[in-house]
Amino acid sequence: MNYRSVEDYITMFKTEHKYGFNPQEKEQLIQHFGGFEVMDEEKFYSALRGITCIINERGETIIYPCDLITAVCCGLEKRDMHTHEWD
Repeated sequence: MNYRSVEDYITMFKTEHKYGFNPQEKEQLIQHFGGFEVMDEEKFYSALRGITCIINERGETIIYPCDLITAVCCGLEKRDMHTHEWD
């Protein structure tokens, strides 16, 4: 799976919240890409560490699409977080 298809799917995903994804939608995205049977869970969550997010009126953490694109790509490709690949 390449970056373009991951980016396209995530940016075109219909979300409830106009700024990003609530926890349930995040789980739907993870399952769409094969879940943690396919993705490296540690790499996925490492990529989300330090994200800029907001809390909605229900107290849910809303994650921006760009953060999820990076996290999914890192999880799928099992990227090394300590290299230039973050750039």
